[in-house]
Amino acid sequence: MTGVQAPATIVNSKKGPGVITAGQSVNGNFAGGTAVEVANPTYTGTSPFAGSYLSCPVATSNFELWVTLPTAAPAQETTLASQWATDGSNVLLDLNSSGHLTLTVAMGINPALVATFNSPPLDGNMHQIYATVNAGNTASTVYLDGASAGTGSGAGFTRGSPTVTAFGGEAVTSIGSTYFTQDFSGSFAYLAFYSADIGATRVLAHYNAGANAFSGERTDQRITRLLSYRANTGSVLDTGLGIMGTQDIQGRSLQDVLLEVGQVEAGAVFVDGQGRVNFRSRTRLLNPTPILTLDCNANGVDFASNFRDDTQSVINDATVTGSSGADQRFYNAASITADGEYSTSLQLPIQADTDALNMAGWIVGNGVVEQVTATPLVINLLQCSAAVALGVAQLQPLDCIQVTNCPTGAPASTMTFLVQGGTLSIAADAVTATLNTTPVPIAVGVWDSAHWDATSPTWSF
Repeated sequence: MTGVQAPATIVNSKKGPGVITAGQSVNGNFAGGTAVEVANPTYTGTSPFAGSYLSCPVATSNFELWVTLPTAAPAQETTLASQWATDGSNVLLDLNSSGHLTLTVAMGINPALVATFNSPPLDGNMHQIYATVNAGNTASTVYLDGASAGTGSGAGFTRGSPTVTAFGGEAVTSIGSTYFTQDFSGSFAYLAFYSADIGATRVLAHYNAGANAFSGERTDQRITRLLSYRANTGSVLDTGLGIMGTQDIQGRSLQDVLLEVGQVEAGAVFVDGQGRVNFRSRTRLLNPTPILTLDCNANGVDFASNFRDDTQSVINDATVTGSSGADQRFYNAASITADGEYSTSLQLPIQADTDALNMAGWIVGNGVVEQVTATPLVINLLQCSAAVALGVAQLQPLDCIQVTNCPTGAPASTMTFLVQGGTLSIAADAVTATLNTTPVPIAVGVWDSAHWDATSPTWSF
């Protein structure tokens, strides 16, 4: 984590936000505003621990540990993290023989602040512990798995600096003063020290990042959080219906990850003309209202008559694999018998298996009907009316348009389409917009308890 006000997630420069990761141990000087992290060190109970001491020129105590806790209370008080100053003042975060977390601030062997906190789950699993002591050494707070485990208070005193910080045992290098607690034997997944208290909100955000990678976020919430990691020029986001599961972002571009979120939603993610990230939810696919009408008899509107049934996009067998790893398959037996099998499969970070199954059903529900494919719609912006030119210029993906007086060969004289994208061409005597469109889905365009449920279809096909 770089900076006292780093993003509210566990960050590793190689892995990106939201991932606790193995890596090389890090030694270094702690300068104000820069956090030092030690990734995936393993200690064996021998002090001093190679690679565990961090030189720290400020007398503050705010450290975070992701530690594999034992399955039983230790026979002797065990130190998880500690600080010592050249004047003998010290801070110890211990797991005591009763299985409780304790935090002690002392001058030498004379405690000024001693607090005992809730017992952590001794289950052999990885847990987050965050401890903070205020500047006057009069108050302390310990958090366990994102929630406060209690607070402590004491008389306080002024601690010396610089200090030495250690994880897994007492920081005794160049100091020589010790409580003779037992060294920790086990492993840490992530360690960090901060020059200021990061606060309850960030502690919880760190826990959510490490424990579940923010599983359970709505699709729009996932996009909002991802955008917060990079400088951007703003966003326009619908409220999503999709619920995200664990999403692997290692080694991937932000664009790639955002587009995957759009897939989970069955909507669209794009950048508009102002450089803003736009997110369109799948609610726009359900009975959309046209926002622009184009008349093929009007000047500047050209819609060729090359309409045809599109059998290439038929899908009657779909499998969607969500975050659980379980395949969710839905197929239409009647369509397979009549037309042959047209299958597809997707692997997406969808949290619930039910949602993955409903997505598979929605894909089949829309895919078993042969769609009408039309040639692109071309509008000469210099020949059409000013109102039409402005309306075309403002179109975005998944906007709905109506086309009237369609040419001979069209299924109907008036048709409704969804805009999927387009291009703008500028020549000496023409400025043309070419719109790529698809018909509005025939099947229900969203899935939820009121509309599409793959286990209990609300329409037949």
